[in-house]
Amino acid sequence: MFKKKEAAPAFSGLGAAGGAAGGANAIQRDWEEREFGGSIQLGVTQLAAFLNEFESATRSKLAALNGKLTRVERRMQVIEATLRSVDQEDA
Repeated sequence: MFKKKEAAPAFSGLGAAGGAAGGANAIQRDWEEREFGGSIQLGVTQLAAFLNEFESATRSKLAALNGKLTRVERRMQVIEATLRSVDQEDA
């Protein structure tokens, strides 16, 4: 997803004439590294936000499902009790 570029050597060894170009290259590399770090940070932040939202939505859906299951279990208990009482009356 993110691809880091190869960095050139920090010191070019060209003396005074190459010093300005070497400094410009170092600044360019620094900006590229900062952009790369920023894009990684943005990706991690977005992932964390998604996971937090997913957890919240999942938790509320599971709570609603738990409530429905509880109601079904209560209905089943009433039905089972009714069937037991009918069986006892027939016997």
